[in-house]
Amino acid sequence: MKNSLRRNILLYFTGRGVSTFGDELHKIALAWLMLELTGKASGLGSMMGIQEFSLGIFGLIAGIIVDKFSRKRIIVVSDLIQGLVVFFLLFIPAYLGSISTLNIYFIAFFYPFLLQLFFLASIAFIPEIVPKEYLFSFNAFKTSFFTSIAFIGSGVAGLFIKMFGYSTCFFIDSMTSIFAATCGAMIIVKSRSNTKKDHAKNKETFKSYLSMLKEGFVEFRKNRAFFAVTLLSTIGDFFIPFFLWIPVAIRRWNGDAFTYGIARSIMAVGMIIGGIVVNTFFWYCITFSRALIALLCSWKSLSPVPFAMRWYGLLTCALC
Repeated sequence: MKNSLRRNILLYFTGRGVSTFGDELHKIALAWLMLELTGKASGLGSMMGIQEFSLGIFGLIAGIIVDKFSRKRIIVVSDLIQGLVVFFLLFIPAYLGSISTLNIYFIAFFYPFLLQLFFLASIAFIPEIVPKEYLFSFNAFKTSFFTSIAFIGSGVAGLFIKMFGYSTCFFIDSMTSIFAATCGAMIIVKSRSNTKKDHAKNKETFKSYLSMLKEGFVEFRKNRAFFAVTLLSTIGDFFIPFFLWIPVAIRRWNGDAFTYGIARSIMAVGMIIGGIVVNTFFWYCITFSRALIALLCSWKSLSPVPFAMRWYGLLTCALC
């Protein structure tokens, strides 16, 4: 493995690992803070509803933005903006004791757009820094690595909230995002498909943009298996919202933020185990439709992760 490749991989995992840790602090702190401010499940539910609405709206344009601009630049800028938004809209108000539900609602609407941009850009960016022969090993390690970080971050988040308060979690999250942006800016991309020349050549009008969206929906409807999985996912998420139930149940049973953090850590363990088990099942059932297997195993998507998260989340609620 060349030195430049090692350097890029080290920068990627260092930045993303630190950022993932901060994101877990952010998730736990934001959800528990919303419960404390409102005292009702409806408050947390409205926040999650705004997040999902934002993903649905901005998800339509995020993919096209990633196709049109430099993936590296999108990753760096989205990380940087995330850090600044959390610092000014969450950390400072929380530190001064003036944070309100309005701050949280704004974050709930704006933040998912940045996350969606980063997520899609990251998927497209990895093949630009990792040679094809290393992609499988890279992605396998990436999944385990980030899930392990999430496991640690969730437990630490609850402990930090209990010992230092919400402002500490938000401050760490903002600094880790800025650190991740710095690491991403240092990654060297020698060859990139999205050059300025290509961008100038492929500029689209608003009419062609709408046409691209229409084509995407048409392709989605043609794939009946994927359409069925998504439909079942939507129904399952509507009637069994575990991510809403877990913190509400823990608080109702006199649990605290630390208990909630541990519960999310258990879910992360479930993600690791579920991912290994179901992916192994996929490997030996290659002759069957993977979409059909996913439909039987998960309400959420083709990924086995949410399947494990739901059942381990349910077990957590039963034990807390």
